Amino acid sequence: MTIPHRPAPEEVQASLANLFARLRAASFLPEYRLHRELAFIQALKPYGPDLVHMGLSPTPEELELAEWYFYMDWQPMNGQRSVLEYVRDSVTDPLSEEERSWVDPLRHSFMDLLEVTAVDLDAPATLTLRSLGNGVTSQVSVGSGVPSYSPGIILLTRLIHHPEWTLFPGVAVALARRWGYAVFETVKELQQQLEAEYGAFELAEWPTFTKRFGYILLWAFAHVRFKAVAEAEAKIIYVDVQGMPFLYCIALYDHHAFAELEAGIDEFPDWQAQSLEVPASHSKHDASASHPNCASPPGARRRLWCKRAGSLLMARLTLTRTQLVAEAASPEELNALKHLLAATFGFTLHFRGESLEPPAHPPPAVNLLADYLEPMTVVVPREEEHRLLSTFLESVYLDWADHPSPALGRQSPRRRAADPQGAREVAALLAELESEDLALHRTGKPGCNYATLRAQVGLPS
Repeated sequence: MTIPHRPAPEEVQASLANLFARLRAASFLPEYRLHRELAFIQALKPYGPDLVHMGLSPTPEELELAEWYFYMDWQPMNGQRSVLEYVRDSVTDPLSEEERSWVDPLRHSFMDLLEVTAVDLDAPATLTLRSLGNGVTSQVSVGSGVPSYSPGIILLTRLIHHPEWTLFPGVAVALARRWGYAVFETVKELQQQLEAEYGAFELAEWPTFTKRFGYILLWAFAHVRFKAVAEAEAKIIYVDVQGMPFLYCIALYDHHAFAELEAGIDEFPDWQAQSLEVPASHSKHDASASHPNCASPPGARRRLWCKRAGSLLMARLTLTRTQLVAEAASPEELNALKHLLAATFGFTLHFRGESLEPPAHPPPAVNLLADYLEPMTVVVPREEEHRLLSTFLESVYLDWADHPSPALGRQSPRRRAADPQGAREVAALLAELESEDLALHRTGKPGCNYATLRAQVGLPS
């Protein structure tokens, strides 16, 4: 079925614009202000606190479609006339005949998903649109202010079918085919659920369903938009200030088997041992100045291995006398590394904690007119790197004083420090932990207050 088309004269389009202006003015009258708010809440319900916290808010197009929903679909629950009926029946400011001719077309219009099947740029420029819901094809003229849509684009909007003309009001959420069909599939699932819930077979008819539940199309779009943002989040490439992959996924283990772990990791395929170098950032922070025990204690040992993809560092293992730190550029990389360590060393390693918190960043902007979302690169400043590392280390050492330690014969530091010999062992362990502080080696500043740990076990700070 094809709805015939011919361009509407400018004065006819002007009469529709005048009617919209009347509707907007009436929607702010005291008797309709609350209904307007309720309609917006209904149409934009998915944008609750969680999405707002993520930085997602309704687009201008969604806001305008929500406004149209209030004008054309919303029925007050208290039996009050709709705002369209109020404007139609006004005796103090009656409609002109041209304006009145649009009342019924507006009342019968409905939200729709329309695929652009053809574009004719000859004056007047024309779009051929096919409804995904019922297959009806419409031809509409578009003005110079309307964006240029190419075939295959899907529009979330509504058409206004006048007996003589079909008008496209100009505002639409435009989507690439992938996202448009994702919205449509979501809507169809909800349509079937509502048809079964209400036992109303008429809801299987697309115009009937969308006229009554048109806001569900806006809900489905918000849902797909959220999924797109989540996909874009997963594709973010975090890099440090030198442009190298940023190792933000971290797992920390306690152990007391340096030689066994060293020999095992040396056999890992695709891992290369690295020479130990003091980071340049340490020149800004003299570790030994904060506490005498910050310098590496006698007998302390340290080994480093890296896994690379070409020239890019993707993961790193740091082995000290009492700890193993695994760092990776992605949760997937860290998960694979943890499985490798568990399969190789079993209970030799004692898991202490992990951090998968990504660096702070603005929400990625997603282009829903593209089927493929390009990865976004985020440069992580040194301050954010230190915040992440210190947050992780503080969580790991929160119960350090009462957590059994392999280096102390499975006794807790607090219990081991109760006798003089044990106190010396705990002091040596704390000195080593402080000198091997992960944040200190990566940023030049320690990530944990070791004086607090000393105080917790009764050692002088």
